[in-house]
Amino acid sequence: MLPTQIITDKRRIETTPEKVFRVLAPKSCLDGNTSVNERTYALQCGPDVYEIICAEIQNSESKTLVIPEFLIPSRPYPIYVYIYGMVLYSSNPAMGQREAAERTRKRFDLTTFSHTTLGRAMKRLEALINTNEERPEPEQPATGRLPSVGLTRTQMHCSLIFKGNGR
Repeated sequence: MLPTQIITDKRRIETTPEKVFRVLAPKSCLDGNTSVNERTYALQCGPDVYEIICAEIQNSESKTLVIPEFLIPSRPYPIYVYIYGMVLYSSNPAMGQREAAERTRKRFDLTTFSHTTLGRAMKRLEALINTNEERPEPEQPATGRLPSVGLTRTQMHCSLIFKGNGR
């Protein structure tokens, strides 16, 4: 089986009557030895279900899937729905997963989004962070500057979610 790489398309989903979002293969990836297939995913955005058609580029050495940045393959909701639920839950110590899932469902006008969905998403994110923590950090050039406020907040927030919040 060939290794699969995923690259993202930065366009946003737009409201269209046909509810189809097509991701095209970058022309730089195409040559005489490649084939382009399509993979279709269903994505629920509010009460509407969109068909997301992604390009899968294959040659003799690798396979590349081109997806929009808001899509998690084989997941029913855009990535920002999961992120919203996780941030809501982790930033409110008194709030349980059921309440966070309920608020997320209402915020994005979804018919379903349960506490178990939120819990699974958090476990996957934690596993991904733990996998990346085992890798040595790349050396930073000595610039004599302190880390940015945004970087510090991100690192602090991730630390609270998975280590210091008791969840």
